[in-house]
Amino acid sequence: MSKGWMLAVVAVLCVAAGAALWASAGNAVWSISVVGLKGEALGTFTVELTDESAQSCMSGDWRKVRVVQSTFQPLTTHLESKDYYPSYEADGEVLTIQLNSPGLCDAYVFLGGTFSGREGRGDYRTMGLDGGEPLGTFTAKRL
Repeated sequence: MSKGWMLAVVAVLCVAAGAALWASAGNAVWSISVVGLKGEALGTFTVELTDESAQSCMSGDWRKVRVVQSTFQPLTTHLESKDYYPSYEADGEVLTIQLNSPGLCDAYVFLGGTFSGREGRGDYRTMGLDGGEPLGTFTAKRL
């Protein structure tokens, strides 16, 4: 088998794995625990990743997140608003959850990391026109 043929097979397998994660992401329910930079617990929340399109100022294919339960303050402060919903984008094994309100641009709060079929981990951070700031980390478990 030639090197070019082997690379093509690997590329197809990678695309298939990413498509499988994307397909499994929709309607998946996750429990996410967030900790601050000093290791202090900031809260947990349970979300369902829906297939419904979401508004975002970021480019990409963003979908709505339905919050099932939360003790994580950045979410609980917004949950009473009927217009608020977090959103997510899956790109292969990388999943990004945008916590800010739809339509709020250039002042983002994200959870972003690597997710397998059953668990995930990554960073909790801000991003804006003047750069970004790490706020902590998170771990996730699929329910």
